[in-house]
Amino acid sequence: MVEIIEENILFQDEIGIVQHGTGEVGHLQIIPKKEVKKISELSEEEWNHLFKMASIGATMIFEALPGEPQNKGSNILMNPLEERLFIDIIPRSAGDTFDFRWEPKKLDEAESNQAFEKIKEIK
Repeated sequence: MVEIIEENILFQDEIGIVQHGTGEVGHLQIIPKKEVKKISELSEEEWNHLFKMASIGATMIFEALPGEPQNKGSNILMNPLEERLFIDIIPRSAGDTFDFRWEPKKLDEAESNQAFEKIKEIK
């Protein structure tokens, strides 16, 4: 669960909080002031504002940590399993251990076709 830590707050306004996270050097978290679990619980204006905060945060990381070695940018992530919606901005660099790739497994063709037919029936 995300926790707002007063001494880690970099910026806040009426809609959101930007704070230093604890996951990686340069990690930032964007937290809506309104406690919600889903994006759909925010107004379009609130969501746009939070995403703009995240975009600015990612740019700030890239500019502040250009030599951390070979900064490759940032990932902006949300975890739908958390009790409270927040956005993680995690800086990426050569040799980091974050891996967000999905490795699809090889399915049995008959099993795959059977699943496809079941899905088609749900019209």
